[in-house]
Amino acid sequence: RGLGAQEIVRGADRLDAWVPIDRVRALAALDTVGHVGPPHRPIPCTGGIEAAGVALTGADRYHCSGLTGSGATVAILDANLGAFELARQSGELPVTEDVPANLGGSGHGTACAEIVADMAPGASVRPVRTETLAGLQYFVGTLPFEDVHIISQSEMYIGLSFGNSAGPICKAVDDAREEGVVWVASEGNIWPGHKWLGTWNDEDGDGWHDFSEGDEILELAKPSSGALSVNLDWNDYATHLVDLDVHLYRWEINDWVLVASSEATNGPLVDPFEDASLTTAMSGTYGISIFASKPPTSTMAMRILVLGDDKDTLEETTGGASYDPASCANSLTTGAVNPGQWETGPAAVYSGHGPTT
Repeated sequence: RGLGAQEIVRGADRLDAWVPIDRVRALAALDTVGHVGPPHRPIPCTGGIEAAGVALTGADRYHCSGLTGSGATVAILDANLGAFELARQSGELPVTEDVPANLGGSGHGTACAEIVADMAPGASVRPVRTETLAGLQYFVGTLPFEDVHIISQSEMYIGLSFGNSAGPICKAVDDAREEGVVWVASEGNIWPGHKWLGTWNDEDGDGWHDFSEGDEILELAKPSSGALSVNLDWNDYATHLVDLDVHLYRWEINDWVLVASSEATNGPLVDPFEDASLTTAMSGTYGISIFASKPPTSTMAMRILVLGDDKDTLEETTGGASYDPASCANSLTTGAVNPGQWETGPAAVYSGHGPTT
């Protein structure tokens, strides 16, 4: 507090606070502080919202039998709960409880709450705005004193585990399960051309990963302008011995031009994750490269997730592990399916496909 920091929320192993920009280095130098960085924020996982599931799943027949979810409380965890009060007033959310005053953002979480209310009209919907990991941890810490039966979260966190049911999100899911709470998670919106999974390969020993023989750049086609984020993580969450960097290039006339880089210094309290982003990226051809500041001593799995327009496409794509909380062993993970293919499948093209643990 002597450095002007103002605590926002305290989680299980991290704390969100406002800190004057000129005091950040001094705060990081304190013996009692392990690491200072921006908070981990969730990414919304639902696309267009339709209440078609009631009839398709047969939920309406349960309603006619008097089974409406009455007596159950469903907590909607989401960073964006805008227009929630309007949805209540219009009758879309007939039963709610403990509605906080800090609701805001887009209507993503509100739409998720409306789906829950359609499927279980007698259940009490409780909106919980968790904008960061610390906020999520704080809420889970209150569960022993709360009457919550189900948590519904249609968001994903990246850069906290390698999809192996470990890390702080899965610890929160495990703690909720210990309290008898069912955590329903979304597999996420991961378009086919947005993911790549591979292992470290540097045959010529120059420190750059070879995506194929003699090719150190993975191309990405971006048909239209917009935001672009290239997220790299690697399976070193347990040891923190490897340090990789990710670089993003754009093809200009006859050469690659560096447009963004992420070169965080990995360490005991810094997760093996890098994010090279552009707020506004022009349409065109982009390239991704990976450099090892501290290379692995053996083969190590890595994955890339591209967040941007749904038409952005990597030249080489693979299946990939799930992200949190979908990857957690104690979560009930759901995918997306088009209403017209409810009985036959397959999952919707934009749905994550796992595998989960």
